[in-house]
Amino acid sequence: MNITSLNLFFPLATLIFSVFIRLNFWPFTQTFGLYQGDWWYFHHNYGAYIANNFFYPIEYPVGYIIIQKVAFIISLFLGGFTYENFILANALIFIPVGLSIFILLQKLGETIGIKSKRFILYLSLSPTFFIASTTNYDLLPVSLTLLAMLLLITKRPNLAFLALALGTIVKIYPIFLLPLFILYLLGKKSIFLPILIFITTVVGINLPFMIYDFHSWIFPYTWQLQNPQAYDFNTISYYLTYLHLDHYRNFLALGLLMIAWIISLHFYLKKRLTNKNFLLFCYFIIFTTVFGNHVNTPQYMLWFLPFAALLQIPSLLILWPIDFINASVLFSYFKLHYNFQSILAFVFHLQVLSFTFIYLYLIYNLKKHYEKD
Repeated sequence: MNITSLNLFFPLATLIFSVFIRLNFWPFTQTFGLYQGDWWYFHHNYGAYIANNFFYPIEYPVGYIIIQKVAFIISLFLGGFTYENFILANALIFIPVGLSIFILLQKLGETIGIKSKRFILYLSLSPTFFIASTTNYDLLPVSLTLLAMLLLITKRPNLAFLALALGTIVKIYPIFLLPLFILYLLGKKSIFLPILIFITTVVGINLPFMIYDFHSWIFPYTWQLQNPQAYDFNTISYYLTYLHLDHYRNFLALGLLMIAWIISLHFYLKKRLTNKNFLLFCYFIIFTTVFGNHVNTPQYMLWFLPFAALLQIPSLLILWPIDFINASVLFSYFKLHYNFQSILAFVFHLQVLSFTFIYLYLIYNLKKHYEKD
């Protein structure tokens, strides 16, 4: 059965029903405390800016502004810039993007010899994918990252670095894959032009916004680094507060990334950076980025969930409870945050333990692949 036919029915049904929940979120919010998401947040807080300006201050990267403006224009064709039309406009963008993730995952699986399509059913039924796919703009850079990986493996590096750059414009995470992409390309083709394309694309699109208001442009990146929220449970870095070392949280996140890059360099030097290992390292680096920064923000699981589902690391039976715990926070965050803070704290601790298990298990699998290759 081809993924472009009947297999797309299941993810399509998930995405459409998820949008339906967004359109009717108020009853759910009042009853269950449903996480409202980026689409509501931007229409509620930046509606006037979106309607009247292209350059305006925002606490998110430039890519968000561009997507919102496109969704605004589409909403006008749907009858006006109401919240419902804005949701539908975003849905017209993100439902195809969501479907593209399934197609890209199958193509990536084929390149490394994975024939099982269980990931299609898993992601279609995934609690986190169901909620987060239509609450946040992360879906687009995730899709662009997967596209970049596929283009690189299939020997189209210029387009691969372009896709990675476009993903970085929406969310900073894809840039952390750049050292791995360069390593993979070394010795195969010249890296000068792909790197130039990446830099030119990122700088070229960001430059007008930098010139217009540098402080507003730099703010989302400095905020992400400083992460000043008092209630953050920033994965294992959160526990540094018990040691009165919370000012070193970001150094821990950077240290984890350095470990991932160094291990990938070791694989490259030993000529073990195969297509399958490259895909595994993409998973490891993206997961490390989330693990070292924002476990407490449940929608960020969407970044590594496609990798986990495709590679089945850990197995889907083990992944599902972690997925469910993560989604339960997304679904009831506001109710837990305001009325049941002790429960929310307990769930965050469970997330940290679960993510720590995945991190160690990924390192174990990298060791196995190194010995096998």
